Amino acid sequence: KAALDQIGERGTSWVDVPEGKIFLRTTERPNIGRTLEIPNVEFDEAARGKGAFTKYLAAIEKEAGQRGFDAVYIEQIFNKRLEQFLRRRGYRDEPRDGGLAGLLPDPSFPSHTISYSA
Repeated sequence: KAALDQIGERGTSWVDVPEGKIFLRTTERPNIGRTLEIPNVEFDEAARGKGAFTKYLAAIEKEAGQRGFDAVYIEQIFNKRLEQFLRRRGYRDEPRDGGLAGLLPDPSFPSHTISYSA
């Protein structure tokens, strides 16, 4: 089942994956548009650093783009390695929120955003 199909009427859902779970939320962000937010990821310790989030993020970005979202917004980044990965992926600072934002190279999904707390 697609991750976005699991989001209920309130626009939020924990999505269970073999490595743990990913929280998804839909919203409308000023100056960004219709946004799929990833405010929390909880993976088992053994799964960390093995590329699982990379795989899920790629699938979530693709699915969000296909469903007409303007952005993916990732919050609560406390892991420097993850922040560096996201920057290499094209995410950039989001001035409005003081976090990170970015542009995807895929023209069918033009932007995604990351917000983090240091």
